[in-house]
Amino acid sequence: MEIKKKITGAYQHAFTVQESGMAAIFVSARCKSKGQIKSNTDEDLRVEIQGIWFREIPPENNVQKYNIPPSFNGSKQKGLKKTVVFFVMLKKGKNTIDLIPRPSAFIEEIIVQEFKDQEHITLPINEQAEDGDRRPWFAFVLVHASLASFSLSADAQYRLGDSDDIKVIIDNAVQKQEQSYAHRFWTFAGNLLKKFKQEKEHQEKTFTPNLPKGRHYIEVWADRMPTLRSAEFAIDPGSTQEEQPKKRIPTVDDPVWTGDFNDDTEQMILARTIFGEARSLPNKGRIAVGWSVRNRMKDPRWDDTYHGVILEPKQYSAFNKTDNNRPFVENPFHDETQIDEWYECYVIAGQVVRGEVKDPTSGVTHYYSAFIDPPYWTKWDKAEFLMNSGNTLFYIIHPEKNGFIRIALLLPVALAVAVIGLYAAERMNHVKSVDIHGAVAGDRVVASKYFFINPETEELSVMHFDEEGDVVRMRQLTYDGYPKSHVDSLSVGELLGYFQMVHKRGEGYDHASDQAREEYYSDYIRLMIKEGEDGEPYEIYRGDVHTSHWELSDNKHVIIYYGCGTECLYAYVINIKTKEVESEYYVYQ
Repeated sequence: MEIKKKITGAYQHAFTVQESGMAAIFVSARCKSKGQIKSNTDEDLRVEIQGIWFREIPPENNVQKYNIPPSFNGSKQKGLKKTVVFFVMLKKGKNTIDLIPRPSAFIEEIIVQEFKDQEHITLPINEQAEDGDRRPWFAFVLVHASLASFSLSADAQYRLGDSDDIKVIIDNAVQKQEQSYAHRFWTFAGNLLKKFKQEKEHQEKTFTPNLPKGRHYIEVWADRMPTLRSAEFAIDPGSTQEEQPKKRIPTVDDPVWTGDFNDDTEQMILARTIFGEARSLPNKGRIAVGWSVRNRMKDPRWDDTYHGVILEPKQYSAFNKTDNNRPFVENPFHDETQIDEWYECYVIAGQVVRGEVKDPTSGVTHYYSAFIDPPYWTKWDKAEFLMNSGNTLFYIIHPEKNGFIRIALLLPVALAVAVIGLYAAERMNHVKSVDIHGAVAGDRVVASKYFFINPETEELSVMHFDEEGDVVRMRQLTYDGYPKSHVDSLSVGELLGYFQMVHKRGEGYDHASDQAREEYYSDYIRLMIKEGEDGEPYEIYRGDVHTSHWELSDNKHVIIYYGCGTECLYAYVINIKTKEVESEYYVYQ
């Protein structure tokens, strides 16, 4: 089936097979290099079939999902077509294949071929490679089967300067040609001698790797324009049941709630928590939210499991059935513009569970948003303020000396947010500066400030606190009508920054037009800098929807984090004054 479509997000293709058994799924796609798309990252694409995903073989410590034979890589393809053929056992009826780009890819076609003879499979291909230099062209993937032998039939012509060649690689081992030292790594090669002798340029070769039952990758690389006529495989297929879980377990790429959070792994339930509660925070805040769960597990006042702590009623508000964040918990793909944040939160959850990242607060058990009235527990003698990240303040409630008193804890965050948000919005719609305590406020010293985005107006605001932690006043600092997020400050508010949408709320695009959609999300967000509460904000960065978050490095630089795909994060260090990128690097990939 021809697709002929550029994708910038996960794409699912459903198909039906008539009978249970071995099938070949052909996926053809193009990925471009970063130079071709004028970007900082290459295009990549990976494939999942019925929830089965693919990684490097043999497995290594760091899982690789993209730079492997079953995937598509722009730095190698440079826009040329590659086809991956998956030999997989499928059940009769509906099946699905998921294509996951990083950040985009062009899908040519998806073809599903069933076989009556399950062990001796012949694939008529008859395809000539596009003119190019030494790149992956075909890959044959055995999902769970043994392979006694296979044969390839191909044409390789002599061409002046650079002839056609084909390289064959079996599970990372290049198949060498003994007859020619010059072409020892190219199993099929066009050469001048054959041209003079008028020998056939058509060649057939058989390989007998005797691969045991398991997962195997056979790569076919092309140099110039050879033609692959056909491929034959002697396969012992695996069972249709061997790779199919009896019960669906949510995964990072298929995280939809099953209806029972106990079906989640520890990493999954924690990732839902971080995403639902803190997806708009910098990574430091996200990590702190994750550690609030882990710290509670170590404290006898709470349950000692991730599920027990998180699912306790009225603790983590995103899990409340009426909370606005509940849809994001049940389906992290609920909003396609926040999918990158989901992947980032999932990675952080794994790091917290495995103890690979330190608790930035050294003990957090509670937190709340700065734009709500401080919860009652902040007044307790045992409450200790630890840090703030973005709009969120983190605390530890130390246990009583006798230890085992269970506390009725965190007020539902969403309820408190709604109450203070409505109040603040109503007041701010009429005045630019709100003196909450009347005339008395003028005599009180402002000891600290917290900058936040008001949830009702989506404008930058500030709260002033006195030395006792009481609110002195609240001000709205911007009035331009563009939604804002990810506020941060340095040096007690002398330097502020925040993300601001390029489009105002309600300014959409023609959903029937792929071009309109691409233009909308490619010019999506900008980073604004504001020097002090009364300074005029100015733009220092503009990016697409994959821009993830940012932080102030010092009073001269910011770091922009860009989601370059699943488990991939890229960073740009930008000079605030010159607006130039001074350095860039992968945070992880």
